Amino acid sequence: MMAKKQKIAKPKTPKKGYTADGVYTEWRLEELNRKAQGSGPSAVWARQLLTRDANYRRLKFGDHAKVAGDVWRKPLTMTPRGMVGEFGGPDFSVGAMPEARGTTDVVAGFYPWSVGAGSPPIGPPIGYNLMTGEPVQFDATGYKLRGGGITAPIVMIIALNGFGKSTLGRRIQSGAVAQGRTSLVLGDCKPDFRDQVEAMTDAQGNPMGQIIELGHGLGSLNPLDVGLLGVAGDRIAALARTLEDAEQRRDEISQREIDELVMPSFAQRWRQMGADARSDWIREVNTRARKVKEELRSRQTMMVASLVQLVRRSAINEFEETMIASAISRLYEGGKFTHDRPPLLEDLYELIRVPSSEMMLDAGIDPRDGKDASEQDRLRAEEEYRQDIKPLVRSLRALIRGEFGEIFNGHTTTRLQLDAAAIDVDVSNIPHSDASPLRGAVLLACWGEGFGAVEAAHHLADVGLERKRTFQIIMDELWQVLQSHSSMISKVNQLSRLNRQTATELVMITHSIADLAAFDSKQSQNEADGLIERSRVKFFGPLPKKEINRLRDVVELSEAAQNMLVTWSAPPAVAGEAVRPGEKPPPPPGTGKFVMKVNERGADIAFQLVRTPVEISSGVHNTDKRYDDAAVLNALDDESDSFPEFETVSVTVD
Repeated sequence: MMAKKQKIAKPKTPKKGYTADGVYTEWRLEELNRKAQGSGPSAVWARQLLTRDANYRRLKFGDHAKVAGDVWRKPLTMTPRGMVGEFGGPDFSVGAMPEARGTTDVVAGFYPWSVGAGSPPIGPPIGYNLMTGEPVQFDATGYKLRGGGITAPIVMIIALNGFGKSTLGRRIQSGAVAQGRTSLVLGDCKPDFRDQVEAMTDAQGNPMGQIIELGHGLGSLNPLDVGLLGVAGDRIAALARTLEDAEQRRDEISQREIDELVMPSFAQRWRQMGADARSDWIREVNTRARKVKEELRSRQTMMVASLVQLVRRSAINEFEETMIASAISRLYEGGKFTHDRPPLLEDLYELIRVPSSEMMLDAGIDPRDGKDASEQDRLRAEEEYRQDIKPLVRSLRALIRGEFGEIFNGHTTTRLQLDAAAIDVDVSNIPHSDASPLRGAVLLACWGEGFGAVEAAHHLADVGLERKRTFQIIMDELWQVLQSHSSMISKVNQLSRLNRQTATELVMITHSIADLAAFDSKQSQNEADGLIERSRVKFFGPLPKKEINRLRDVVELSEAAQNMLVTWSAPPAVAGEAVRPGEKPPPPPGTGKFVMKVNERGADIAFQLVRTPVEISSGVHNTDKRYDDAAVLNALDDESDSFPEFETVSVTVD
């Protein structure tokens, strides 16, 4: 049997430019070094090859490039089992840990301290995730339209004072303005948003925001002013007349008039319409004009009735609300008052107070002005009318005199301008007092004016007179409104139900959930709970333990999130030395920290709010301006660098 011939392995010939050990030859290194000194893609690639060769040499032959006197460091050599040397040597790469995602009831046993997954990358950044370090982005309208995670863009921010809830509200406002929405702060109580609105300018430095001041001697707000809603009604009626005239003339001049009046897309549609379609559109525009007029009268009636209710601190009855509506309609008869010259509350008061035949009929009283009626019957009917309307007349009298009269019994000083990027209604000059509902009445009037302006913008867009727009309404210091009267929760509740139809993002800011539950009636408490539930996105800042117990009834928070909220609210220990004059103490540990809750059972996303350098330099987030250059620090002499010495006084007591 012949022996099998044994194969002899031939030594491998190294590649060109490589040695037998797999590293570059000297001439190859010189060539790469020359290329690395240049520029362009070839130089970048040469530098990468040199780095790779240097790393391979260190792993193959060990670290022999010792520093003089560095006798403790041993050479490290790569083997199939890793680096050889004392303490095992360094690791040059760390493998990624396996990741999995599941519901909390399934994976709780593996990692029970979970706080939340990453937030969707929608909207401007508001901070970074405290667990992962990734950026946290938020935009309520974007969450609804692009993310589909929420059904309504309603946001509620709850945190103790001084921890940054207004700063978060301003960040949300600036993000909305940057994306083309009009932001309205309808009743800035402190004010917290005025500086930011004033700082908004275009590329040429022109102001983009509008500031409206209300208060004693500053400005007034007429509840009977038609506002932008009345202007919209007049413009829509004028459009209907123009379309009717154009349909009759059918010439090029009328077409140019329509081109100048409506948006280009609507003008193009008018050219392409047939006779029947044009008639339908004219009919639709006329119907819209009547609808706006009816809505305007309804808003005027509701506003006056709500103010009467706040003055009384009790509900208004149906008879009185009917009298108010009837009187407002009669004020516009005869042409004395128009949308350009609206009536005042004192005009409404005089019309209701005088027992005319028309008003007595509206009150359900026979005026006895027929031929067979006697003078005594007529006087008896007038006296009956005066007795019936006496409570209403007293309430209207309170609205046109005193502190209410200075605000409400005058023509509106400044109307809203919806072409502004942001509007701030500053009511900080109106004092807040538990004994007076004035501020609550002003806030209610601001809301009516603001939502009326939003409705006007949508009506104009529907008929092609303006472009379509979306809005944001911010209600800061919500507790001041709710404490003015128990009926205010119903007003806020109504606004939160209609914001989707008006394409309006609603942001509410308050200190505690207790502000929404401090009502005597069970109905008001249920409405407050419903308001929290309809807030699809909630931001919770530092809160005390008692507040966490209240939150458990309306929202689900993980134990980790609850512990963080309580820990953040704990003040730092009062120890150590005080800061020197001109220096600022460190902020509380919970400043700017929030937990974002999307929907009821969404993840708890803990993040740190970060202010940008522009925000810091502009001072828009400085809500402690009253403490700047405080009197305590001004006790120092301007020309002295030391505190004044105290004078010692000797007192002898017998």
